[in-house]
Amino acid sequence: MHDDLPKIEGYAVEGLLGSGGMSTVYRGRQLALDRPVAIKLLRAYGPDAEELRRRFEQEAKLIAVLDHPHIVAIYEVTHTEAGEACYVMPLFAHGDLASRPRPMAEDEIRRVLSQVLEALGHAHAHGVVHRDVKPENVLFDARGKALLADFGVAITTSRQTRLTQAGRTVGSSHTMSPEQARGEVVDGRSDLYSVGCMAYELLVGTPPFDGPDFLSIALKHQQDPLPRLPSGQAHWQDFFDRALAKRPEDRFPDAAAMIAALAATAAGAPRRPAQPAVVPARAPRRSVALALGVLVTLTFLVGWWLLARTPSSPPPGTDAASPVAAALADPIELAITAGDWFTERPDSAAALLATAFASEPVDAPVIDLRDRLLDEVRQRHAEAPFEELAGVLPAWRQLVDATQASGTPAVREMVAILERRLEAPLAEAHGARDRARAGQALALAQALPDPSPAFAERLAELLRFPASGEPFRDGDGPELLLIAGGRVQGFSKPFAITRHEITRGEFAAFVSASGHRAAACRERGQNRDWRQPGFEQQADEPVVCVSYEDALAYAAWQSARSGRSYRLPTLAEWQALAAQAGECGNLEGSRQACGDSFRETAPVGRVAAPQGWPTDLVGNVREWTQSCEFREIGAVRRTIANFGRILQGKERDASGRVCIGRYVAGSGWRDGSAQRTASVADEDSAAADRGFRLVREIR
Repeated sequence: MHDDLPKIEGYAVEGLLGSGGMSTVYRGRQLALDRPVAIKLLRAYGPDAEELRRRFEQEAKLIAVLDHPHIVAIYEVTHTEAGEACYVMPLFAHGDLASRPRPMAEDEIRRVLSQVLEALGHAHAHGVVHRDVKPENVLFDARGKALLADFGVAITTSRQTRLTQAGRTVGSSHTMSPEQARGEVVDGRSDLYSVGCMAYELLVGTPPFDGPDFLSIALKHQQDPLPRLPSGQAHWQDFFDRALAKRPEDRFPDAAAMIAALAATAAGAPRRPAQPAVVPARAPRRSVALALGVLVTLTFLVGWWLLARTPSSPPPGTDAASPVAAALADPIELAITAGDWFTERPDSAAALLATAFASEPVDAPVIDLRDRLLDEVRQRHAEAPFEELAGVLPAWRQLVDATQASGTPAVREMVAILERRLEAPLAEAHGARDRARAGQALALAQALPDPSPAFAERLAELLRFPASGEPFRDGDGPELLLIAGGRVQGFSKPFAITRHEITRGEFAAFVSASGHRAAACRERGQNRDWRQPGFEQQADEPVVCVSYEDALAYAAWQSARSGRSYRLPTLAEWQALAAQAGECGNLEGSRQACGDSFRETAPVGRVAAPQGWPTDLVGNVREWTQSCEFREIGAVRRTIANFGRILQGKERDASGRVCIGRYVAGSGWRDGSAQRTASVADEDSAAADRGFRLVREIR
């Protein structure tokens, strides 16, 4: 051992692996178990030494909490003979993701990044954001399993405690999210952006955004559009459009949703053309004779070699079984027999198997014991009630991952049985377009390793649906809330409604893009319009002085740009939703208890609504609906009315009734009390206390 290498009790330090800003990593060996390890040693000098020690200790504690098969674990926290703090980790001598050739095969991208996302999902569930997800921090064990390393710049979201120096922009430029580059507070969606950057580079061979220096790359992440993929990779485009969205709210909501979307890319992959069979040319007879002679000679030599082998010797070039794994075989068998499968005890069967498989190589008896346990789990729990499965499946999945068992017959059969059982509740939730309707079945489905492509696609689609009452958007359209079927009386089918009234800013974007000419608004004898309604408005206040025709035009524009179906609500829909609202709103006069101090319109959402319900159904502005007021008229008047409808480009009414106007529902800033009734107004009329909101069809 070199004199300059640190000395640590119980370990032989063998050499330097690398160094960073505050630490150095050495290769070593744990003497008691004779296993290779990596030792991360803190180098803390000068006035910042105490702060560096605090961050180093917090990183160690953080990793200890994040016990997961795809996160690099810590064996021990200790110190050198010189008193320097260090911690000991497994040694991964099989390289990192940065060293793998690229472009990478699509199946391998999905496998590796799904494992990284599982690690991030676990970290995010514990309130931890990694903030430096990059290829260099994805390591591989001997079986090719990916593990996420280096939580040295992580933050805990509960307190946003930074483990790096406060005020610094940390992370790696090629994988850094736009909000992280700006130094803003980040959450787990920032890590998901980084995974999207890695996926793009692995698929294409180059980063999505590149440049000569950190600043130029960071600006591209924030400003430049995502490059379009060539036709052969176009089945990934939807995945990247969401993974690398500039705004966190437009990305995948969590790691599970991103895993499902990653799996769904396999469904659109182009099939490889079948390779034609190669028929060898007929060999001359002398070549056949020569080949037979060589074959006889080789057969003799191989037979002689097999007879000469010593039975107790391992085949040349192979490794003997790990002494750790061999020593654990008997305790594992005892734990399986005793039924101590997934308890939190360190001598449970799952814990012992995970330890055995962490040592290289694993001998056949331990593999047999793993398969036996997985088969017994299948027999006992595959048909168990969902409540029972919820207590077993997470630990079972951890065992499958830790022991690389996703392809074993017992696991594949377990997955097939659970897919069949979960299909009905997932289909029901899919039909309701409500992710929350799946309930416990959704969590169980997400725990399945390597589900079938059809199941993964259904799961990915379901995860894209919002939960009832959960805000979502179509691109940069207005914010929506899902109203699940049956959530309001009289409506069995789901629909979505804008969370608030359409704002002046949203309507201005429509007018600018479409060139629409809005109706005039007659107020107190003066001609007004939506730009100048007679009082000052901000962009986040509801647009007023708009007619029914203006509202229809906005809905048509929103439908065209989103590919979805938008419309005005019916009066019945509006009143069913308004029944859930309270009595507070922006009404005439000042109501301190409601936070109402506005003379005219207030910013939308200023008065809070019950959780999961739309705002401003009481007060602010009265709202157009698509419902008509029909009246019976005589034959002559009906003929005249229908003629007028023809001139206006409208269909004739053959029912004997004519629509004399549209219902305008609720109360506005001019009303003195909360109202849920409606009055009738001409379709081309407009008023300074009248606006609208939209329904989005859910299909």
